[in-house]
Amino acid sequence: MMYFDKISIYVDAKRSDSDELNHYGRIISLSKGLNIIAGDNTSGKTTLAKCLYYILGVEEIIDGKQNTSALDRSVFQYFTSQDNEGEENIVQVESSYIIAQLHNEEDQIITVRRYIKDGNNKDFTQIDIWECKEEDINKETKYTSYYLH
Repeated sequence: MMYFDKISIYVDAKRSDSDELNHYGRIISLSKGLNIIAGDNTSGKTTLAKCLYYILGVEEIIDGKQNTSALDRSVFQYFTSQDNEGEENIVQVESSYIIAQLHNEEDQIITVRRYIKDGNNKDFTQIDIWECKEEDINKETKYTSYYLH
């Protein structure tokens, strides 16, 4: 049996009034067993659940198709953000991906990455798997890519 240790959602995006690329995201640590995610409406609970399906390659359970349309637009199109003066700005997503770290009963750890958006690329049937913790990954760390069918 596999257990989620954490799920990370990374988004690189630009505000409508700037060319500067900003980094957004969320890292959720999970424990073995039952985990309860609670929060206000529109705080990201459903987005997190859909990202779990997406990283596992079973997003068609939600939408009927294998693609990003099952996900919330905030992780692949745009979202709104408030600046220091309280004004809302539209933030355009340039790239985004999900990373999940899992372990099995023998405490073997894998880290899985699946892109949601990467520029104009629309084919995200590939997942990358490392045999280490997410924090141990660097540019030289070897990984294996698999295609989802």
